[in-house]
Amino acid sequence: MEIFPEEHELIDIFECEPPQLTLEELDVPDYYKQWRFILKRETDVLEIDIEPSISYVYMRWHQENKVILELALEEVYGIEIKKQGNSEFILVLFNDERLKTLTIRTKPYISVVWGTANT
Repeated sequence: MEIFPEEHELIDIFECEPPQLTLEELDVPDYYKQWRFILKRETDVLEIDIEPSISYVYMRWHQENKVILELALEEVYGIEIKKQGNSEFILVLFNDERLKTLTIRTKPYISVVWGTANT
């Protein structure tokens, strides 16, 4: 990934720390780590795994036992964090011009907007 947030930005947007790293993982640069975050909003749960070194993002949004959306994304160009008023967003960027930016709202509620560009 060309664009990747700082660790403190990820902790802020997900409102939690990533899982504890092993001693071997502590010496690994952030770019090579496997990040996993879980965000809960009432009955909504958003799970995101990020592997910046291989440009991979896995996302699963569910409500109790009902899966709303599950995506395994490859060739991700970058991830940006955006805050606007009382709303917060994760933007997943792609090199492919045919794909629009995947916009994941994390606050005040979870929602997703994505699609393909008109060509």
